[in-house]
Amino acid sequence: MYRIIPLGFLIGVLLVGTIAPFAPIQNAYGDADFTFQDRRIAAEVDLNNVFSAILIPAPDFNPFFASDSVALGDPLIGNVFADAAQDSTLNPNLITATGSASADIDISQLFSHNAVGNSFFEVEFELTTPTNYLLDGTVFTTENMIENAILDSIATVHLFDIDGSADIFSADADVLQGAFSDSGLLPPGNYRLTAVAEGSAFGNDDPIEGMSSGVYQLSLELTPVSSPPPPTTPVGGDFMPIETTSLILAGAQTFSWMIPLILSGIGIGLFVVSRKS
Repeated sequence: MYRIIPLGFLIGVLLVGTIAPFAPIQNAYGDADFTFQDRRIAAEVDLNNVFSAILIPAPDFNPFFASDSVALGDPLIGNVFADAAQDSTLNPNLITATGSASADIDISQLFSHNAVGNSFFEVEFELTTPTNYLLDGTVFTTENMIENAILDSIATVHLFDIDGSADIFSADADVLQGAFSDSGLLPPGNYRLTAVAEGSAFGNDDPIEGMSSGVYQLSLELTPVSSPPPPTTPVGGDFMPIETTSLILAGAQTFSWMIPLILSGIGIGLFVVSRKS
């Protein structure tokens, strides 16, 4: 009694395993190349010449998340408070950032006093190919003056053409609060994206009470207009564009599941013929 092990089936499996690793790998093209970043949060308060402050910068181009606050209080004078936060990520095709800052003051006597919170975002990048962009987000500020407080709040987002020394887009809560959106084509060159949120509070008369804040949120999506020209790769002794090669390999993979069956039939046929002879 003979045990039939179709040789063709084994050959087919080997062929399928050989073809699969040659599937083309897509390389990134036209991605933004980050050349500079300055991302940080800061807060400072002063109460009767006693100061407290924090400053937290982003050390590199990695995702940055920071949040902190400072406060001073005196039962005879009052309280000052400031805080700031930022959550930002730099990816070659998508930049996102959310920042907030606020200041709060409640003073019963006129001494040296001040409260400031700030969230600052700035990144510069280079594009080597024409790139479509979509920039959207929100900016808004809040000011709540209760008594004699001098308040200031900022929330802005700017996209700037460094080479052309010109603003491409600007959103300012002093001009328009709420959502914004802008899109277009960026030619190859260098660009700067900035965002600022700030709240500050002080006063020149007592009592003083009030609060101010600023918030920004942005998303910049970058999409290259075209793909790079295909490199030439030798296949079977001839130079063929990589797209042609990919098509051939893709076609081979499409019916590769049939190869074991076909070759199995051939192997079984050869075995039967050899037994009869």
